[in-house]
Amino acid sequence: MVRGVIIVAGGAGARFGGELPKAFTSLAGEPLVAHCARIFAALDVNRIVVAVPHGWEAEARKILSQYSNVIIVEGGETRKESVRRAFAELSEEIELVAVHDAARPLLRAEDAGRAFSVAVEFGASALAVPVADTLKLVDGGFIERTIPRDGLWAVQTPQVFRRELLSRALELDIDATDDCALVEALGEKVRIVEGRRDNIKITFPEDLALAEAILSSRKRTAR
Repeated sequence: MVRGVIIVAGGAGARFGGELPKAFTSLAGEPLVAHCARIFAALDVNRIVVAVPHGWEAEARKILSQYSNVIIVEGGETRKESVRRAFAELSEEIELVAVHDAARPLLRAEDAGRAFSVAVEFGASALAVPVADTLKLVDGGFIERTIPRDGLWAVQTPQVFRRELLSRALELDIDATDDCALVEALGEKVRIVEGRRDNIKITFPEDLALAEAILSSRKRTAR
């Protein structure tokens, strides 16, 4: 099946701070968004559409100029709107669409490939890992109760969908923090693909130091 990718890089990264949008922050000498583009380029996908903040289109084109199949679009006010704008740039021939957060630069290409393969069979897939921590419901600073973690998974990206499924989901008049939630709202099921715990999301400044350590460990292991 013909595959396309949407990289969501349109957020300002308010929790992260700094002068640059988070996706343009450097990790090991390269912006986060460049790490993500290289991962999917290795999978030989048909098209990669990157949604970036207003005013950062030219910078993104410069950073990703080596990739002939990359399109840059201005993101929206919400994640859903950014995905919708990027989706509009995918040609009709693309049958599977992966949506990935630029804030997850440590994704492994083989894991993205597994997510694509599972989506071929089930229509929708998402990388995720089982929740390992004990979870508490807190109200007013006090623990109300413990949430059983059996069956709980922490979802990651990419999340991969058949084109028509994502198209219908993006038309819903609701917002969500990920694309699986939109597909769930259609009454459709998303198949979990077990990912890796080092596919971390860069949310806070200290996450960059952890990401640097993970990359260094991978390089040592690869020798």
